[in-house]
Amino acid sequence: MLSLERLGLTRNIVLVSVAVGTLNFGFFLSTSLILLYLHDALTLDPFISGLIITIARLSAAVITLPAGSFADRFGRKYPITLGFFLGALFMLVVALTSNPLVASISIVIIYSGVAFSGPATSALISEASIAGRTALGFGWYYAIYSMAQFAGQTLSGVVVELFGYPATFIVGAVSSAAALAMIWKYTHGSFRRGDLSVGSILYDFKTGLTLL
Repeated sequence: MLSLERLGLTRNIVLVSVAVGTLNFGFFLSTSLILLYLHDALTLDPFISGLIITIARLSAAVITLPAGSFADRFGRKYPITLGFFLGALFMLVVALTSNPLVASISIVIIYSGVAFSGPATSALISEASIAGRTALGFGWYYAIYSMAQFAGQTLSGVVVELFGYPATFIVGAVSSAAALAMIWKYTHGSFRRGDLSVGSILYDFKTGLTLL
């Protein structure tokens, strides 16, 4: 019987990958048809719909460098749990609101929250990998990540057809909450205590934006 180590896996890689995969399943289930949601459900015109997604993706790109600085200073737990929590909370908000402004702001926060957790989850995979087999560890991580994305995108249209757009965000919120529970259990007690204050958080954002 093959051991995890012979496959280039560790228990921690599996745990983190499954947690992130669970998050991604819900994220891609709820966002794959988000342009149609903005147009069909919220009756926004194509330009405004595209602008909202552009802002969401740009915000996600900008936030990754501050997130990396934050994770290095305070450990992996805070950015991952915060990102997963924001994803769960604001997917639920989108599911329950019919206000275009509230939905648009929530979508930007969802994208940013998921992006904020990215550097820390990658660091966890690197730290959990077997010495000399880090790339293989990441290979497993991205395989699980991609399969979750595939499943979410494949089912998104089916869920919309059967239950409507809000159902995709409800499933996304539940998936994000489940991922949060898994990652919280995994990282419990594994963060460094530092000067966690408003000033330190602003410093990390300044550092990240300077690098950008």
